[in-house]
Amino acid sequence: MDNDPSDRRFDRLMAYLGLLDDAAPLFRPGTAIPGAGALLAMPALVAGGVIECAREVYGSIGPAFFGLRTTIVSLVLMALLRIKRPEGLKERPPDAFGRILGLDRASEVKTLRRKLSRLAGLGRSTRFGRAPAERRVAARGALMGFLGQRRDRRTNFCRNRGGQRGSREDTAGDPQRGAIPARRAEPHRGL
Repeated sequence: MDNDPSDRRFDRLMAYLGLLDDAAPLFRPGTAIPGAGALLAMPALVAGGVIECAREVYGSIGPAFFGLRTTIVSLVLMALLRIKRPEGLKERPPDAFGRILGLDRASEVKTLRRKLSRLAGLGRSTRFGRAPAERRVAARGALMGFLGQRRDRRTNFCRNRGGQRGSREDTAGDPQRGAIPARRAEPHRGL
């Protein structure tokens, strides 16, 4: 594996030969790196188990320099940096976003789109969306065999400050602490 964060040729060769599933992040020192503040969210991402849940749900996307972990971290960092679509990466130098990822450069837009299409084609996005929440509830000890659904008589919405009758609410919790409400929605087709 490479030791120089600015030159990852050996890792790219290993991925090309099918011997590397995901390039390990290597960070190089620097100052005034645009978007580096988004890295402050990484401990929460790791503690929340998002990457482990992605591995459990999707497995592997095959040998690649930009593997599953890098793809998920790229999407999370894009959200934190308010980059709405992969095409938004074209507005930034590839090496600047790559430095935040711990790589020599970020993936091309077409590569990220191809990986997203591959993950979306598996049809497991709902399962992946629920997995970190279920893991967190289970880790807190609140999930003691109680997962249910109940019908709300009235649910408040911020938009109209009113309510909508008969909406469905998923709950998770235990009888002593009470139910923890969680709204569930179908994944948007644009994701």
